[in-house]
Amino acid sequence: QAVAQGRYESPGGKSVVREMQRLDASLEQMAQTIQRREQQLRAIVETTPTLAIQWFDRGGRVLDWNPASEIMLGWTRAQALGQTLDQLIYSSEQQQLFLEVLDGIEKTGKPFGPYEGTVHNRQGEERHILSTTFSIPDINQGLQFVCMDIDITDMKQKEQEVRANEQKFNVFFNASPVAVGVLEKRGNTYVHTDVNQAWEQLIGYTHTQALDSHLPQSDFLVDSLLGTELLTQVESEQIVTRVETWARRASGEQFLAEGSLGRVCVARRELVIYSLH
Repeated sequence: QAVAQGRYESPGGKSVVREMQRLDASLEQMAQTIQRREQQLRAIVETTPTLAIQWFDRGGRVLDWNPASEIMLGWTRAQALGQTLDQLIYSSEQQQLFLEVLDGIEKTGKPFGPYEGTVHNRQGEERHILSTTFSIPDINQGLQFVCMDIDITDMKQKEQEVRANEQKFNVFFNASPVAVGVLEKRGNTYVHTDVNQAWEQLIGYTHTQALDSHLPQSDFLVDSLLGTELLTQVESEQIVTRVETWARRASGEQFLAEGSLGRVCVARRELVIYSLH
């Protein structure tokens, strides 16, 4: 009974009956093994720097709160124990949704998540959290609920910055009076992934038609060999500027064009951006 309740110290009072002595020794060994496992688990939970872990009862009250939760959410373990999340980091609406999640987990036995949400820490700062919540049995044959959180605020900010930069690029890209195209290397050839409005007006093909064509075999370069040579050159030199070539509009009309090419790698994609006028 003592071991089941988490008291692992030996009760003392050795029996003279050999079977009882062996039983006592086995129980003591079992208690030490369970204690070591608990210590290992506690060490992992207490020292993980980025994984915030909280334990809750059925009513959503905090039963435990690891150090990473203190850092992420701003409330100490002592301050959090016995509190509900609407007293700490949630709005009343979020608290109600959280209780519904716990109820669903209890009914189905299935974990909930990972799911993204926003909370406000003790300092009032908004944090973006990626969470998973699940149930575990407690020592009284009931249930506790565990919530594991990862702070993804920095990642979200970087995503927003990337989207903002993409929007800026798209504005300049489409507003540019110079024809600009974007090519991606796929195997041994390059495929258009984007062209701007000036390109459509200059060459006479639509955006959709451009995305279906490959530059070395494209109809808008009179000398397709030159296109292949330029792509080979830009792969080694990164930038090729002020190249003159004869180009052809969709109507068949030829014109002398001057262009520049630049090679970049974005998210493991090998791209060539070129301008033409």
